[in-house]
Amino acid sequence: MQSQSSFAKLVGLAVFTAAALSATVMPYSYTTTGTIAGSPANIVYTPQSSAVSGSTDASGNALGLFLGSFTLTKPGGGTTINYNNAFTLDIVFSIPAVTGATTFDALLSGTLVNGTGPSNVDLVFNPSSKVFNFTSPYVGSFTFSVDDLLGMDNSAGKPSTYHLYGDITNAQLDAVPEPSSIFLLLTVMAGTVLATRRIQRRAKS
Repeated sequence: MQSQSSFAKLVGLAVFTAAALSATVMPYSYTTTGTIAGSPANIVYTPQSSAVSGSTDASGNALGLFLGSFTLTKPGGGTTINYNNAFTLDIVFSIPAVTGATTFDALLSGTLVNGTGPSNVDLVFNPSSKVFNFTSPYVGSFTFSVDDLLGMDNSAGKPSTYHLYGDITNAQLDAVPEPSSIFLLLTVMAGTVLATRRIQRRAKS
């Protein structure tokens, strides 16, 4: 019974050690650019041109990342603006290095709800999220999502600014184990093998 208990403990330790070698804390650094098809009047996108850097938490998440802003101005008297313009947002990561492409592209459609006078515009992303695969500094993946901007308006007549935010979630990294971690895992595996042999010998006798 004691050998079986020791065997169970060794197996549990091996599983725990293997799981510990898989990291979720991912460093990041990005800037943004964006274009509105047709260059509609009364709405302008200002990108996040200086790098935003940080790292995800232990759960692989970094929430509320600033991606730039939209400034909405009031149309002239009697002016009707019908928004139906594609918006392409590029999030350019320098860290981590993304396999194949370095940008996240999303479509944004905005509509002037009331037509004249005070503006009311919805900016909706489709798709609103995308999975990235990267190779540096580790091999892994994460999901990036962008929040919609609903009900932007300019009823006061002065330019109004609305901030765009997004989230990194589900970061998964295949971290390179340190030598000490490899040694520990091998030690656990060796102990597991020895415990298994002892149990087998006792079963035979």
